Amino acid sequence: MDSNKEGGCWYVGLSKLDRLVEDSLVLANTGVRAINDYGGSDTPEATRIIDSFFKPQLIQELYQIRIQFSKVRDWLKDGGPVNDRQHNEARLFCDDSWAEKKKLHDNAVDAELNGLNDLYGNPIQVMDIPGVLGDLQAKSEQLGILPNQLAVYLNLNTRSYFVDQKYGLSSIYYGFCENSEMHGMTIHWTGAGYSSLTICPSAFGQGRRWRRWEYQDLDSTLLQPVPLSKVAQNPFDPALQDIATLRPSVYVFFHELFHLVLGSESTYPDGGEFYDTGSILGAHFSQAIRNPESFVRLAIGYERTRKVPPDANGHRVEFFTGYATQGYDVLEPLPVPSAK
Repeated sequence: MDSNKEGGCWYVGLSKLDRLVEDSLVLANTGVRAINDYGGSDTPEATRIIDSFFKPQLIQELYQIRIQFSKVRDWLKDGGPVNDRQHNEARLFCDDSWAEKKKLHDNAVDAELNGLNDLYGNPIQVMDIPGVLGDLQAKSEQLGILPNQLAVYLNLNTRSYFVDQKYGLSSIYYGFCENSEMHGMTIHWTGAGYSSLTICPSAFGQGRRWRRWEYQDLDSTLLQPVPLSKVAQNPFDPALQDIATLRPSVYVFFHELFHLVLGSESTYPDGGEFYDTGSILGAHFSQAIRNPESFVRLAIGYERTRKVPPDANGHRVEFFTGYATQGYDVLEPLPVPSAK
């Protein structure tokens, strides 16, 4: 907390980190409440948003959604193992600078960051570290990209090497946070026995100059709901307020908590994660239940629905169409919007 070096969180600050945890707990509780409210005569909003985002067909599927929210909630309250209970330790970073990008012909180092030499005193190169070349090939096949699009990184915490995509520039200081679409990453370090959650500065609207920034609360975005008929007329109208634009500061942290607590198997759909509103609304339950973004949008949307007072006709602001609406005045099925 006293530095930004090696992924430090000084620029975030302890008070804002505390707020991330507090707001995550609010959202996890809201997710559980949405499931509890499902089917209630006085809470039709819960039924509509859950049916839109998850499409449960069985009571057991509703239970699955609640279990996922509950596991994140319980970990926030009580701590404990992560990665589906396979790791006992979690580490938080606020940048990717805990990893240094290396070249295959760079000299390798040991756990004390001293240079490694062979029996004849010659420097050992990174490519000669057991497993590195095999990991490059395996990662290339896994991601469907060429090996030259990958890089070897040195984890400054474990003092071990790992393979990932080659992000940003060639400098050792440019890692995955340089990707404009990457705001956080969770990695389960099987060999080291811990899991890491990294929040990129971009998650808070920051570059690397560490400007002073204001924390965005759960209700910080001004809602601009329209009658439901507006969405029915043109679901691609750019004037509609997409739920994706509701971006409180906790957004990325809450998303990554699902990866951290539940583990990779439960939080990566076949074909990869999906983020745009159209994909979330169009996904079947088997995809949505493994997609953290579906949980995040549901919790944020239902939290705003619950907290904003209804209008004179008793209508609350809702997001089951993917957009902010107020007034359930259209009965026919709405077209599912695609990514803008």
